Amino acid sequence: MKIIINENRRERIVIKWLEDKYGGLKHKVSKDYSDLYYFMKNGYVVMDYYGKYGTLHAGNGIINFIMKTFGMDRDESKKIVKLWFQESYGYDVNIVTEPTTTTMYNVWRTYTDK
Repeated sequence: MKIIINENRRERIVIKWLEDKYGGLKHKVSKDYSDLYYFMKNGYVVMDYYGKYGTLHAGNGIINFIMKTFGMDRDESKKIVKLWFQESYGYDVNIVTEPTTTTMYNVWRTYTDK
């Protein structure tokens, strides 16, 4: 059975899911840049925010889960992550992107608590 919900309702459901899973995370400040924050969940970096450019890197698992579970495309998923992050953490976001290089994941690993 397929359930149809309107776009506004779906957006609220995704925001609630994001808040439940990723709201209120502790963060670490970069050793090199005072306005680069690494947000931690279960001891691992799941996203980072660079205030200088208003860039939020959300882990691939976050964007992919939203796309798969809530039937959104990549751009819709990023738009809702941006909205949620701004509301939840109070930082201005210009762009949401995903970590695209092994180098970035290696940097994230250096900030893990494990």
